[in-house]
Amino acid sequence: MKLGRIRRPSPVVLSTLSDEDLARLKVADRLFELLRRKAFFRSDAEFVSSNLDATRSATLASVVNIVAGVAARELARKCETARMSGIETSGVLEIVGAMPVEQMLDVLTACADDHNAYQVDSSAVSAVVEAMLLLIARSTENRDHSESLCVAAAAAHDAGRSALLERVLRAADRAEHSPGYSALFLFYRAQLPSVRMKPAEFTRLRTQCRTQLLAVRTSDPANARARRILRWMDEHEAGRRKSATSRAATAAEAGNYVDAAHWYGLATGDAETPGHAGAYRLFSEIFKLRSGQLQTPDDFRSSMLRLSSDHVAKAKPLLPLDNIFADYSTAAAHTERDHPGSSIAAQVVDFIGDVRMGVALDHHSADLGTVARSLTDISIVDALQRDPQLISMADLKTAMPGASFVWVEILHDNDDPSDPALSGDHLRVITVTAGSESCVVRDISLTHEQADVVRGTLNEASETADPGDIAWLGGTVFGNLRPTDDARGICVIPDSTSWEFPWMRIVPEFVDQFAVVPSAASAMRLRPPGPADRRRVVSFFNPDMKGAGAEHATLLELHREHRIEYRPATDLAGLATLLTGAEVDLLCIGAHGSFSAGAEFEMDFGSERVPLLDLLELPLPSVVNLGCCWSGRTSLANNSIAASLAAISGGASLVLGGIWEIDDESSGTLMSHAYRLYADNHSFAQAVLAAARQLDTASAPTTGALCLFGRW
Repeated sequence: MKLGRIRRPSPVVLSTLSDEDLARLKVADRLFELLRRKAFFRSDAEFVSSNLDATRSATLASVVNIVAGVAARELARKCETARMSGIETSGVLEIVGAMPVEQMLDVLTACADDHNAYQVDSSAVSAVVEAMLLLIARSTENRDHSESLCVAAAAAHDAGRSALLERVLRAADRAEHSPGYSALFLFYRAQLPSVRMKPAEFTRLRTQCRTQLLAVRTSDPANARARRILRWMDEHEAGRRKSATSRAATAAEAGNYVDAAHWYGLATGDAETPGHAGAYRLFSEIFKLRSGQLQTPDDFRSSMLRLSSDHVAKAKPLLPLDNIFADYSTAAAHTERDHPGSSIAAQVVDFIGDVRMGVALDHHSADLGTVARSLTDISIVDALQRDPQLISMADLKTAMPGASFVWVEILHDNDDPSDPALSGDHLRVITVTAGSESCVVRDISLTHEQADVVRGTLNEASETADPGDIAWLGGTVFGNLRPTDDARGICVIPDSTSWEFPWMRIVPEFVDQFAVVPSAASAMRLRPPGPADRRRVVSFFNPDMKGAGAEHATLLELHREHRIEYRPATDLAGLATLLTGAEVDLLCIGAHGSFSAGAEFEMDFGSERVPLLDLLELPLPSVVNLGCCWSGRTSLANNSIAASLAAISGGASLVLGGIWEIDDESSGTLMSHAYRLYADNHSFAQAVLAAARQLDTASAPTTGALCLFGRW
């Protein structure tokens, strides 16, 4: 969408940058994402430092070099604040030298002020806007930055980066502006998806915006931009703009959701990118939902097929999909109650999980080498080659016989609950048992006390939670499973929040194996771990870690007893030799893990530090013990995945990872038990869960940090 552009004489605008420079800006965008984190670790700093060169251009004082220089300055500032020494930034800082902040900001402002910015890769646009925000925040001159902020808002809007637009508007709120610029910022605030989905609020803001724009004087520095936006609003509201997106927006503003759904559906055919097509299709389906066009299970199934065909997973960088899908999931749960036995609630929540992260996992059709290589390109989005899959319960039962499935969502009402005892939080659990193709939906409106219990059992907080709270959580989540279900194991599909429950501790005692996976559809696309009659084990342990030492000693003992074949590596090169030289059933890693997600994840083995990407380049066996802190944590970004899932993308079927910080000694004790059970012909998933249940009471809470991912 082209809004509020004033052409400048400078030819260096976003749409004229070369493909090479746009690729450099894409890398820079990922680095800025790391630099924004409040919890900034040395591994993050080293990753940013090592990738800064990839953002440099041969042209001095170019846009990409200014962006790289801003990233380098921010890295140096964060390192100084955190008292990190030894992080190299000087080489990149030299490319902008002593160039003043305001001069750099002027160049970036001219670059972003491009009426064709909507056609440029959104990550490249985002990098320029991120640099502009940092320059404005670090400016020491008493200068009005209204124009730069307005250009940044327009660029973020046109790139579809709603979260970035919100941050630009928050920066604008901290300064004084002319009436014209104030009206323009109000216009962009009304364009936020969170506002547009609320017709009353949207209409109020647009009316207020129009009034302010009409009052802008010719002497106002924003007059030309204000007049252009006002003309656009007049043409849009008079119906003279004939694009499908404009007609859809007009219909939505008028509360005509039927027409809004129709026009957004047509807009998918004219979309500039697959991401925009996915966004328009999602808007269309949400408006179908709001206009009562999705009422039966078949309505929802047709809707999901449309979403898949129009690449909704590609819209993840553009929209807060989890928030938008919440109403969709709730409506499907209500439809399930009206059509019992349809299993539409399970199909919908699984589809959402596949969109969220499951699309990254596919052993059947994906080129695993391509996936691993695209991970090296910073963004996991590049690896998402497939569209989300709508599961059939019959196909699911055929693909994974004897498995029970449990989907978990934590939702929140936008409106205050009518009962003051209720918190507004909901815990929704959808269960399909091993012997059934129908799902059972359990929707619990949490009291304030229950909501506190849920929060207190998430992530490392669970280690100090009351045992009664842990028992309540397990009983609530798995309450629809029975020992008589004859399940061989459980497949758990949590949403982003419930991902960090202590799953190892709350799985029912009558279940002997489980695994967490982003979607049942993705589990179906994974190869099951093959038989491991010879139990061929390879390891790479940090020798300074006591727990890792205990694991090595146990594996060596089992090897001497001829119960397994065990070969340890002492460095990455040796590991590569072992993995490529013979068949391997189990790879055991024991190292310190970094807090970062996805491509930046790093393993510290004492003698060397190994990036996750180096591990992914090796031929991984079907089962991997990725014994590193945070290797299985919830992903921090929508264009990255947890290290454990990245290992599955690279070829593993089952990975043991750490959702948060792992206790080294307890983990060593647990895994020593597990290896003995594994040597006795238990599957790895069975061995790990049984070993966790053997730990003493004092050590048991720490087992929640460990979780099995993939397919058992």
